[in-house]
This record gives sequence, structure tokens and C-alpha cells, in this order.
Amino acid sequence: ASKGQVGIDIDVAKVPLREQGMEPFEVMVSESQERMLCVVEPANVGAVIGLCEKWEVNGAVIGTVTDTQRMRVLADGEAEGQALVLRDPLSLWGGVDPATGLIIDARHPQRGASVTGRVLVMPAARGSSSSSSVLAEAVRAGTAPAAILLGEPDLILAVGAAVADELYGRQVPIVHLAPADLGAIPEGAAVSVHAGGEVVLG
Repeated sequence: ASKGQVGIDIDVAKVPLREQGMEPFEVMVSESQERMLCVVEPANVGAVIGLCEKWEVNGAVIGTVTDTQRMRVLADGEAEGQALVLRDPLSLWGGVDPATGLIIDARHPQRGASVTGRVLVMPAARGSSSSSSVLAEAVRAGTAPAAILLGEPDLILAVGAAVADELYGRQVPIVHLAPADLGAIPEGAAVSVHAGGEVVLG
């Protein structure tokens, strides 16, 4: 994408997994997945998928080429809820209790707030790759956010959402927004996230 001066949007939830519980770097870059990535003209997608099926190779469309000159890793889905706008970045690992959905990071200014069922809005995620497992566990426990809106793309959370969808059949959309769009979402606002990453207020 960089050499071609284009961008790419990847929906991690659509990446076929060789085994459950893989870390983000294993899903996206490790050869342990034994896979190849092809860029195909839209008119030829059906033929390529058909070829994969003929030779019993697992194939899926996981993203699209864009003109943004940026790579965005997303987890698609639909959700709605009230916005919980975080002023500071948050790591789910050590920052959120998946048993209760409460923010437990002692240094975070919004410690004690519940993320359960909320559309979590924050400038960025931070911390360990184990945040993916915390998100998946929160989905299992019913304490996860309805969706997560970020000012910076985050592979770790996107993979956690993909794993939760695969294991528990529940989608938690992860959407990257431009800073101006993210900053326009007020605390407590009703937010709907639609397929393809469209975010609607009210």
C-alpha cells in the first residue's frame, strides 16, 4: 500500500484463524498462519474465491484498497449505546476488570466508570497485547463495551473483537475516526455504529 501510494482497510474479524487465541502479531504478520494475501480487482474476486474452493484452500475477502495512504485495521459490526468519552488513553489489560466492566486503572482520571454497553470513545489504546484477551473475556462475561471508537487504529483491540465474534458470536465494532470526528462526540450522546464503520449521533 505504501509503495503504491494507496491505503488499505482490513477487517480483522474476517481473517480465517488457524487456531483460537492467537495474538495480534500472529494473526497479521506471522507465517504460522501459512497464508498469502492477494490484492484482486473487484471484478475478479468471485473467480479467485472459486479457485480457492476448488483446491480446498480457505479464502476470504478481508479488506479493501483505499485512497487514504493509510492502513486501518477495523472490526466491523453494528452497535448502539451511550458514549463514554475518555480523556486519556486506556489499556484494557490492567485498566478494565472484565468481570465487572469497571475501569480499575488507579491512574486513569475516569477510574470507576463502567464501559459495559457503552460506546467507548478514546484517543488511543495503550498497553499490553493481552488487552485483546481482556476484551474477549469481557464479551463472554457480558461486560464489554457496545463498540469502541478510536483516534488511532489499534490492531490489538481489533483482534480481540475478532476472537470474541468467533468464540461467542457477538460483535464489538472497532472504528478509527479522524480526530475532529472523534472530538465531536459528546459524553452521554446516543451513538449508532453501522456496518462499514459509519458512526451516527442521535
